[in-house]
Amino acid sequence: MKILLITGPAGPTQGWGDMATTDRIHQALIASGFEASVAFITSHEEFLSAIHKESFDLVWSALYHLDQDASRVGIGGGELWLADYMEQVGIPFVGSSAQCMRTMIDKAATHKVLEDAGIPVPWQVSSDETDLDSLKDFPAFVKPRFESESAGITEASVSQNTGQMTSRARYIEDNFNQPALIEEYLPGTEWTVSVLGNGNSRQLFPVVNNVNPARFKQYPVIREDLKGNDAIVLSASSNEIQAKQASLLANRSVEALGCLDHVRVDLKEDKDGRLKVIEVNGIPGLNPIKSRSLRIHSLCHSSLTLEENFEILIASIVSSALDRCGFPQAAS
Repeated sequence: MKILLITGPAGPTQGWGDMATTDRIHQALIASGFEASVAFITSHEEFLSAIHKESFDLVWSALYHLDQDASRVGIGGGELWLADYMEQVGIPFVGSSAQCMRTMIDKAATHKVLEDAGIPVPWQVSSDETDLDSLKDFPAFVKPRFESESAGITEASVSQNTGQMTSRARYIEDNFNQPALIEEYLPGTEWTVSVLGNGNSRQLFPVVNNVNPARFKQYPVIREDLKGNDAIVLSASSNEIQAKQASLLANRSVEALGCLDHVRVDLKEDKDGRLKVIEVNGIPGLNPIKSRSLRIHSLCHSSLTLEENFEILIASIVSSALDRCGFPQAAS
């Protein structure tokens, strides 16, 4: 089986990681018996050239879309969405459909789908659709509508009154060029469920995100500066009932959204300990050392080395897509 990996300047922001991560994914695929190559693209023309210059069984992209600003996930305007084109021309690819990707990249759209499906979510409004002065439910939490990896999340994200909330919403609008989301502040434990595979073969791995209380400031908020520096320790929970609930809600979420192959669902407990879904990540990070997906896989397969876990995780994601697309075997 021949696999084409696609990445670009926005790979670390939109997708699985930087070029070093892409190289490790490439090596893991080769080690698992796949033929694989990498295309680093910066334009529509380079994308079209990469996918048409030779035949591939499957394409795996780290990019949602091609945009001028590689530092932000962005709102996804009129630029080319890679999954759109691949669907149009019938090229099989790893991951969810173009429409599902658009929904997941938009936290407000994700929230609506989940809420309509009866899945517990925090109350939420968008700054471009709401009179902020009318909101009276505090504390509230303010965040960008379209970003990932806690971008824009600081202590100031927690608002205790209208003035703080309005100020933070304007900051998001001015600095991220997108609406702010104002939602219920959830002070409890944060959970992550790594979801691998499809249908009856889907696997769900729930873990707790632990942060040393000394790393927090006023609020137990996983800020952008806590990501990627070992501040967050993942662990299995002794609360089996809550772990099962996290898995149940994650499974219902991916079913409602139509997610495929590999996604990550983040949840948090409210003041009464009830779990609510806060985000679904359509292209989880795959850094071979510190990504949450790898750390979760390693936690659940502790008899294997980190390298073995990485190779198995990468092969499993691709095999899930190949099986879904009707290929007779995952590797040759």
